[in-house]
This record gives sequence, structure tokens and C-alpha cells, in this order.
Amino acid sequence: MGTTGLLTMGTGIGAAKPDTYPTVDDLGPFEDMTVDQMAAGAAKHPNQDRIAIVTAAFGDGIQLYIADGTRNLSDTPETVYQITQDAVAGVYEPEWKDGNRLEYVMDYTRYTRKITPSYVVLDHKTVTENVIDEEEGDD
Repeated sequence: MGTTGLLTMGTGIGAAKPDTYPTVDDLGPFEDMTVDQMAAGAAKHPNQDRIAIVTAAFGDGIQLYIADGTRNLSDTPETVYQITQDAVAGVYEPEWKDGNRLEYVMDYTRYTRKITPSYVVLDHKTVTENVIDEEEGDD
């Protein structure tokens, strides 16, 4: 490959748009429902209008979502973002930590993930490998 080929390949590198979390476009029967009606568990962000929810309402098992444009559980979300999609045993215990960091348990592992208001996908970090062992240590 000559210099021209390298220049052509390199021109699109900086122009790539970062991946963002997908929205749930079809809320089905939950379209006009409140966060409380669709969520099996919820955690309000302390100072932003969004609530982390866990639910099986959208057909992918118990997954983690963000109900955006909501301050209270009695609000109907403007947009719902899907954060996890591959949980087998489910997602539980969402809890907002400092800033935009959200901690949750997925498939018996506790994770933390930064979820910015722009919903750009960022890597998650493992906090606890097996929460069952963590709970047994509390006795």
C-alpha cells in the first residue's frame, strides 16, 4: 500500500462518532406509564432528571435502563436508554455514586460504570467478582 492509501484510510479515524446507549423505541404497553409502574427497582440520580431502573418490561430479561427526563418515580420518562443487554441472572441494586457513576449487580458481579448525560458508552469496572461471597462475609 502506498502513501496515498495510508492517507485515505486515516482520514476517517478522527471523525468517528462515539457509540451511545440505544434507546428503547417501542415501550409497548408501558408507553404512557410512570417509572414506578415499569420498574422492579429504581435509583434516582441525586441532581439530574434521570432514574436508573431495572425491569423485565421490555422483553430482554431483567436489564438496566435509564429513564431520562424524570425526577420522580411518578413521572413518565421522556426517553428510556438501555444500559445492559446481556444479563442472564438479571440486574439488581442500582445505586448512583459520585457524579455520573452508577453501581449495580449483574449476574452476581458488582459493576460500576460512568453514565454521562450524553449517554456515550464507556467501559465498566468490576467492583466485586461474586456478590454471594460478599454477602456471606457480613455474618
